[in-house]
Amino acid sequence: MIYTEHQLLVSAIPRHKINNDPRGLFKVVINNENNMI
Repeated sequence: MIYTEHQLLVSAIPRHKINNDPRGLFKVVINNENNMI
């Protein structure tokens, strides 16, 4: 389930943003997990 959600996040975020700021992607994933908890 987490893997699927991660794929959705990656699909929603433009690739150039991921390449330029990989930390931003991790931040989004962590924030989403905290909100779910």
